[in-house]
Amino acid sequence: MDYHIEISSIVQFVNDQLRQNTIVNYNAREIYTHIKKAVLDSETKPFLNPPHEGEYNSNYEKYARINAEWDGTYILDFFENDGAFYDLEKILYIFRENTNDETFRILFSLKIGELKSNGLPINEFLSFQVYDNFYGDEQSLYDFLQELLSIDGNFYLLPPNFNEEIEKWIDRKSDSKEEIVVEKPEKKKSPNTEKEEIEFKKYIESRKGFKIPGKLTDEQIRHFFSFLYLEKSADKKPFLKEEEVNAIFVNGLTIPQEIPETKFRLNTSLAFPKKNVEKGFHLFFTTHSYTTRDKNDYLLFFANYIKDFEKPMYFRQSMINAAGNFNGKSSPKNKINWDNYLPK
Repeated sequence: MDYHIEISSIVQFVNDQLRQNTIVNYNAREIYTHIKKAVLDSETKPFLNPPHEGEYNSNYEKYARINAEWDGTYILDFFENDGAFYDLEKILYIFRENTNDETFRILFSLKIGELKSNGLPINEFLSFQVYDNFYGDEQSLYDFLQELLSIDGNFYLLPPNFNEEIEKWIDRKSDSKEEIVVEKPEKKKSPNTEKEEIEFKKYIESRKGFKIPGKLTDEQIRHFFSFLYLEKSADKKPFLKEEEVNAIFVNGLTIPQEIPETKFRLNTSLAFPKKNVEKGFHLFFTTHSYTTRDKNDYLLFFANYIKDFEKPMYFRQSMINAAGNFNGKSSPKNKINWDNYLPK
C-alpha cells in the first residue's frame, strides 16, 4: 500500500464514497477545489493546452464540453485552469512543504478515510508520515493531529474514533514491527551551515547560568507557573506535579549551568494538548520580558527542564522552528483562565 498523500487514489476514493452515498457530508466542489490547489502548487504541467487562436482541436473541445457540463456531484478525472487541462488520473504525490495548510489538512484527512475504508492500519500510515512530511519529528506530527481534530471543518472528513487510532499510534511499542522508517539521502552540510552550528553551540554555552531579567518577581513567577499543577489535564491529573514545578524554578528564571539529570514530561492528551502549556509560556514571556528579542532565552530555559521542549537546546534549526511557533496561539480546547495566574 502506498502511504504517500497521493492525488489519483484520493480522487478515486472520494468518488466511490459519493457514488455509494457512504458519507453524505462529502462536498465534491470543496474537495475538488483543494485538489486543484494541491496540483497547481506542485507545479505539475498540464496535459492539454488551449489551441492557438484560429486553430481547432477536437480533443480540447471534448474536455471543454465535459468541464462545462460538470454538475458538481463527483470529481472529474481532470480539471481546467487558465484554459489548460490537468490530469487527475496520473500518480502525483503531495507534500506538506509545498501545499497550503488547509489543503494539506483536508487531503491528509481524506487519505486516512481511504485507508480506513480499505481496512488498512492507520498507525503504519502515521509512522510513515513522520518522515514523509514531518522531517522525522514525531511531536510535530502529534501537534498536527491535535490541530486536525480541533478544526470543525475537517472533523467530518475523518473516520469515527480517529482519536483512538492516534492514541494507539502514540502508545505503540518502540520495538513494534509496524514502525516504518523512510530512508532519505543524507544532505551534506555547507561551510556556512557548519559555521552556524558552531556559533549556535557557542551561544548555548554562553547562556549557562544566565538569569533572565524581567518585570516579575520570583514569587510572581512561581505563582504564574502554578497553573502547571493546579489545572487539571489528562486523567484529571495536572500537567506537572507541584514538586516538579518547584524544582524547575528553584533558582528563579535561571538557565542551569549543567543539563539536569532528570527532565520532566508534560501530562497531555488530545483533550488537553501541549498547546495549552505553550499558550501559558508565551503569555508569561510577553508579561515578564522587557523585549521581544530574548525569546530564545526562554525557549532554552524550558528546554533544559521539560522533555517535551528539549530539541531547541540541541539543534539550531529546532530553535528557529520553536521560535517561529512560539506565538501565543491557543488551542480551542484551552479552558484555563489565565487571569488567575497573572499579577494583580
